[in-house]
Amino acid sequence: MTRAVVLGGGGVTGIAWEAGVARGLWAHGIDLTAADTFVGTSAGSVVATQLAAGVAPEELFRAQFRPASYESSPMVDVDGLLEALARASRGATDARDARARVGSVARSASVGDPEARRSVIATRLAGLSWPTGLRVTAVDADSGEVVVFDHTSGIDLVDAVAASCAVPGVYPTVTIGGRHYMDGGAASVAHADLAGDHAAVVVVAPISPEATAATTALDDEVAALTAAGGHVVVVGPDLAYQHDAGAEPLNPGRRGDAARAGEAFAARAARRVRDVWADQTTSYAAR
Repeated sequence: MTRAVVLGGGGVTGIAWEAGVARGLWAHGIDLTAADTFVGTSAGSVVATQLAAGVAPEELFRAQFRPASYESSPMVDVDGLLEALARASRGATDARDARARVGSVARSASVGDPEARRSVIATRLAGLSWPTGLRVTAVDADSGEVVVFDHTSGIDLVDAVAASCAVPGVYPTVTIGGRHYMDGGAASVAHADLAGDHAAVVVVAPISPEATAATTALDDEVAALTAAGGHVVVVGPDLAYQHDAGAEPLNPGRRGDAARAGEAFAARAARRVRDVWADQTTSYAAR
């Protein structure tokens, strides 16, 4: 049996929540680092990289309580941003065209120094190199095409993760090989479909697929995996967390609260995750 772990977006508090989930599951005998493949989107690309590289869930959890002066809290009206991106995509001929329209907004936005942002991502990854089982998603800001980076792509890991985390209108797009890339979450919260070649799939998703109109419904991806014979469990979206620390996805000061919330949620989801980890059933953890 092969296993995949899929980690979705959710900002800096989403990273912390996912770290808490990993630690909580580990405490219940489920070690996500044992998966064969890791799919990471946006914030999830950071945690997916760390887990794929074998960083212990306990270490990921503890890191959320350490000072992180390199992290900043962008002054962004999240609701206003989502509305602006929704306006940009109106009139699009299809989903890819909608993403390209959002990409145009992302490319023209004045949102800081790309090198400073890259430095933040590099600090988060702490010198890790490409794990062979890692898949990182991003979106080509010009064409709207979804791209998947892995260790065979010939690009720097930091650039791949920075591209996946480049929230349009919040952080600068990332230039790789002359192309401009933005957040993989512009196409899907988690890109769970990329785990379709595995028998057991654990999806960790701190935010709702309905958080943005530009996002593919996670339910549809899970349904497709299940129809293809995969055994799937979704940990989250945790609605209680979303109305607390998750409501401030870009606030580093809420990292500790988010990590504790993820750990607590994992305790409630552990039985269902264990069933799928053992390739026995398909279910949603309680939201």
